[in-house]
Amino acid sequence: MADDLILVIDAGSSSIRCHLVDPAGEITRSVSRPWIYQDDPDTSEFERSFDLEACWQSLCDAILQCVGDSGRRPSAVAVTSQRQSLVFTDSELRPILAGPNTDIRAVFNGSALDFHHGQLLYDTTGHRPAFMMAAGKLAWLRNVRPSTYSRLAHVLTLADWLAYRLTGQIACEPTLAAASGLIDIRTRAWASEMFDVLGLNCTEAPLCEATESRGTVISDDVGPIAGANVVVTGADTQSGAVGSGVAATRQIAIVAGWSAPVQMLTSAPILSPGMKTWTGLFQVPDLWAMESSAGDIGSVWRWLAETMFGGERDYVQMDRLAASVPPGSIGITSHFGLQAMDVSTVGMRLGGILFPTPMTMGGPTSGQISRAALESFAYAIRANLEQLERESGIAASRVAFGGGLSRSSTFRQLLPNVLGRPVSMFRQPDTTARGSAMIARTAIGEYGSLAESANDLSHLEYITEPDPLDEAEYHDHYEYWLDVHESIGPLLD
Repeated sequence: MADDLILVIDAGSSSIRCHLVDPAGEITRSVSRPWIYQDDPDTSEFERSFDLEACWQSLCDAILQCVGDSGRRPSAVAVTSQRQSLVFTDSELRPILAGPNTDIRAVFNGSALDFHHGQLLYDTTGHRPAFMMAAGKLAWLRNVRPSTYSRLAHVLTLADWLAYRLTGQIACEPTLAAASGLIDIRTRAWASEMFDVLGLNCTEAPLCEATESRGTVISDDVGPIAGANVVVTGADTQSGAVGSGVAATRQIAIVAGWSAPVQMLTSAPILSPGMKTWTGLFQVPDLWAMESSAGDIGSVWRWLAETMFGGERDYVQMDRLAASVPPGSIGITSHFGLQAMDVSTVGMRLGGILFPTPMTMGGPTSGQISRAALESFAYAIRANLEQLERESGIAASRVAFGGGLSRSSTFRQLLPNVLGRPVSMFRQPDTTARGSAMIARTAIGEYGSLAESANDLSHLEYITEPDPLDEAEYHDHYEYWLDVHESIGPLLD
């Protein structure tokens, strides 16, 4: 019999996860599996492809383990995924190319598109650079593998492909399609005219909103959830915004997982005059999401943990060490390429951890390095939040924070002080899973709107105010960090 739990499938950047979420928005059980990639020695260093069949079997195992043998079928299955992950198929729905958002095979073909059609790409889709988007990957396939390109029949996002495997139905969810540069953000329809100008074939599947059921589970591989409604809840970041209670204009969501996008909801599409930020769609049809990302914060934190603790990734110990150091990390600053987003130009910068020398005076401690890294994350988030307000001309009315980095108690404490404003937070960090569950509940009629479902999360929320003294001190540290960041980056030129 159907239960009141929602099964969330989150095909994220770092792994694929399954969660059971109860009606109160609490995650009651989670199972994670790593992504499985093709092992092809003949491919270039830029290419990264999913082994989709192996990933599907791994996901099925995770679903069965998460649901268990209780016989309780979830009310619905909510599917979300990393943005810019695409699956190209032939007319028989057989994958011919499937890559994650870290697949940069189209870097040269995409750069050519940006050079000749960059303004058109940005004005139409709100996104650049092209090598991350569908246009660049389609151009690569056309130019490098023309025989494979001739078989192209469907362009799907990763979540849409997973929904197809569950239901047998082909469709595309708008926020995910827009995040891959497939949608005209002003009309919220397929960017057909743009692809005609680019000379690229991009077939148009039916668009299915995040608040609409995609069908029911018919796959024999996941028998315990057979018959459950399937809902593609949209892009993982936008789903995380809903899970942070963000569903109205002027509200900002910070979803700090593998990366740290900062999204502001607006009542109309707003493009950056200098093409610095992204503009995408939101799950509410009359809202748009303007975004300025702080970069791969989670990836940096993971690398630092592995480097400092011999691959053990002892995040708890790192957090304790960081908490033992005062604001400013006693003169240590870190610069890992995290800065205000600017998609008009993509390139390398110098970075690292800076500390006073000579070393005979005493080198930085593990605590200083850990805190300096967390502070740099907060500085980068502030730079992007302020860029959103500057580029949009809109002052944020509310800032909400969630994602994996919110597990750090030190970061939860210092972020409001660095931002200089109150921040809404939640006891459980996984706002994407929670938001996906709330969107699915809206799709199956348990809520009348996404705004209603987002407001229903207020019982899980707490607001952290900045401490006046720490806020004042961090303002000076932030200005110093900006000055150093701008001075060392150009040294690579």
